Amino acid sequence: MITDHLLNGRPISLCVLDFGLFRVWAGPRNVGICGFLIRTDLDECILTDSGFPAKYAEDSTAAALGDGLDRFGTVLSCNAENLVAAQFKKAGIEPDRHHGYDPRPYTY
Repeated sequence: MITDHLLNGRPISLCVLDFGLFRVWAGPRNVGICGFLIRTDLDECILTDSGFPAKYAEDSTAAALGDGLDRFGTVLSCNAENLVAAQFKKAGIEPDRHHGYDPRPYTY
């Protein structure tokens, strides 16, 4: 039995984060790329998904070619406002004070 708890608080809010828009070739259909930020009453934050890597905000075509994502579809929208740090800011979160999250863009 697992007795350790990852969180101490109780969820009090859920924020949907906008990480961009992707067109899947099958269908075709457009899919919003989202993540979720859950906050607790003890000011803990849980991030589910982190969207596209920062290189997609710089040049989504080149990034998709490099990753092979172009075989499945195309990125319709992804810019600096769709990265984690910007989405945290819109949600009123200071990224660097929560669990050591580094708000600088990451690359693969």
